[in-house]
Amino acid sequence: MPPATGNMDDAILICPKCLAQIEKKEELDATHWQSLTTSMWSEVPAVQVMAWRMLNRLRNESWAAENIDMLYLDEEKLAWPRPAETMKTMRLLTCTKIVSGQCCKVAIM
Repeated sequence: MPPATGNMDDAILICPKCLAQIEKKEELDATHWQSLTTSMWSEVPAVQVMAWRMLNRLRNESWAAENIDMLYLDEEKLAWPRPAETMKTMRLLTCTKIVSGQCCKVAIM
């Protein structure tokens, strides 16, 4: 993974619930992650990688499996370190704002 440079390409905007589930401190709530169907198309590499990883964790959900089939990551992005290492280098911006009853979504918009 590229080193954290302080720019938004190395960051994802997430709510506290997303963070807890990414770090496996809370059970996955598939409904909460359905925003991945749109955020996976982000041009921000960090968002693409996290979306791919979370979709894979949710692959038993039909909507997630369908989206995994559509999402392409090049070899460079697939080579990013696994989650434990990613958390050390990727800037996670925790958002506490709720938008339309959902979390802010894993996205930089």
